[in-house]
Amino acid sequence: MDQRSDHQNASHQLASYPAKAVLQQTNMPSVKANPALNHPDVHVEQGYFNPLSDQVAAGAHMATPAQATDAKWADFASFSDASVRKGFIRKVFFILAVQLLITTGICSWFLLEPNTKLFIHKHLEMLVVAIAVEIVVLIAIICFGELRRKTPINYILLFIFTLTKAYFVATLVSFYEVKAVLIAAGFTTAVCLGLCLFAFQTKWDFTMCGGFLFCSLLVFLLFGFSCIWLMDDVAYLVYASIGALLFSLYLVYDIQVMMGGGHRYSLSPEEYIFAALNLFIDVITIFVYILRIVGIASR
Repeated sequence: MDQRSDHQNASHQLASYPAKAVLQQTNMPSVKANPALNHPDVHVEQGYFNPLSDQVAAGAHMATPAQATDAKWADFASFSDASVRKGFIRKVFFILAVQLLITTGICSWFLLEPNTKLFIHKHLEMLVVAIAVEIVVLIAIICFGELRRKTPINYILLFIFTLTKAYFVATLVSFYEVKAVLIAAGFTTAVCLGLCLFAFQTKWDFTMCGGFLFCSLLVFLLFGFSCIWLMDDVAYLVYASIGALLFSLYLVYDIQVMMGGGHRYSLSPEEYIFAALNLFIDVITIFVYILRIVGIASR
């Protein structure tokens, strides 16, 4: 009973000492360097002392074991999340690079091989089949989350979509001169690289503009249907210019959604197929509209 009373008295006396005196008595030089401990308004309350932390006296009390553990786990979770996000971004860009290489190869084949060009011009019904398959696969990837997250079915669906999209673009470029296609490809590369750097560096959060972009897309589609009856090069030029601008904004939006971090909306690291699909559609659509602009300007 006397030992317990002596222990309580010693605890109260220790709690009433200034923080500097406690540190001198405990011989903790690693914590003594913290300037917050020398502040006259900082008082040490009863609690457990953590000699591994240099943030003991940053607040109004010493760190308890639970608080120290939570802080360590928070730092670990932050580091882990950043590592996972970087790996996710690298994976998405690698998949996108493979998609663009496949598309470039098919387009080069259709553009430079005369017999192949003649064949696809005679059998345009294959283009209709490719577009139909593309739409079905796109709906499957977008609407069924289990399919786009389950390996290897997600890669198979993305590969089929890439082939059908590449066939569509290759058929389109086969009606243009090689010079026009190269100019459009160069402009598209410069625009996409610039937008990618902008999306990574800017402090503007484009992920909050999803509703605005969707409404703009609907208006743009209605304007495109009206251009079918106008049959005017000026209307086509305006339509292609607006399309290139709109999908440039979509490219910035999709990149920032993929980045995560301080942006309001972000994709889960499991959605690498969906992220690569969005970026691929953006880049290809920008190329198509720039090709139309170059084609109209070269007439």
